[in-house]
This record gives sequence, C-alpha cells and structure tokens, in this order.
Amino acid sequence: AENWQRIKEIGLENQICPIHAEAHDLPYAEGFFDAIVSLDSYQYYGTDDLYLTYFQKFLRTGGQIGIVVPGLVKDFKGAVPEHLTRKQKSGHTFWEDACWCFHTATWWKNHWGKLSVIKDVEADVLPDGIKHWIQYENACDEAGTLMFPSEAVTLEADAGRYLALIRMVGRRK
Repeated sequence: AENWQRIKEIGLENQICPIHAEAHDLPYAEGFFDAIVSLDSYQYYGTDDLYLTYFQKFLRTGGQIGIVVPGLVKDFKGAVPEHLTRKQKSGHTFWEDACWCFHTATWWKNHWGKLSVIKDVEADVLPDGIKHWIQYENACDEAGTLMFPSEAVTLEADAGRYLALIRMVGRRK
C-alpha cells in the first residue's frame, strides 16, 4: 500500500505494478509483462537453478528482465575476510550464513546463461555500487527505516574489495 501511494504520487500507476507475494506463486498471467525489474531480493530465491525458468514465463517473448543484487566482486580465497565477520557497535555481524547467496557477476551470468529460456545475458559490477549501498544504509538509518542494524560500517571497511552490487539483464527467448 505504501509503495502504491508513492507510485501514484509520481504519476506512474499505469507503468509500475508493485507486488508483495511469494516468489514461487506469483499472481500473473504468462506473458503479462514487457519488463521485470528486481532490486535487492532476487538473490534470496533466484539462486535456485529452476527459478528463472518459472519467472521468465511472466515476460512476453523478447521481454527484458533486470536485477540488481548484493554480491561479490570476487570469491573469497579461504575463509570469509575478518572485516566482514567482525561485530559492529550494534552487536550485529554483517556476514551470516544467509550471505552465501551473494555471488559474483560471472557466477550470475553463468547461472542464467546455461538456460534455454533466456538470451542476451549480461552481468557486471555496478559502478559506484558500494557507494550507493552505503548512501542507502545511511539514509535509511537516519530515517529510522532500517529493518536490520546498518551495514554501512562494514561496507566502508570493505571499500569494494569484496562486496558489490551486481546488475544483470537478459531477454526471454
């Protein structure tokens, strides 16, 4: 409801369709969308080898899908770097088991590229993505809207050595 109100306020109610639904039970007809955009959620369900085959059916033929997800610039050599597992002032540790859904752009490109339902797959590290992630964390912290303790301290300590925002696009065949 809150997202819908913001969308209407900027006059895009005929172009944007917000949803809150279980990712494996979406309420749309096949071919319903010209494009699908997912920000900071696809990593939780899209690492499943079967998911994109399900998800792409909601796009018309030739429709585009784009995602931006937290990820890795490069894989770790050995253990998770100490600065990612260090407790912050909040008592929160950034790297938890759920972070193993973070992957590199190469991993994502290979993950989508092996499927027969998608074409023109491109993936890379979003330029200045870590800066945008830190700005987002700080803005939400100031507004009091963070669901979890701020990750800005860890993101700043990492400085883009490992953590990144990964962007990816592809088209339905």
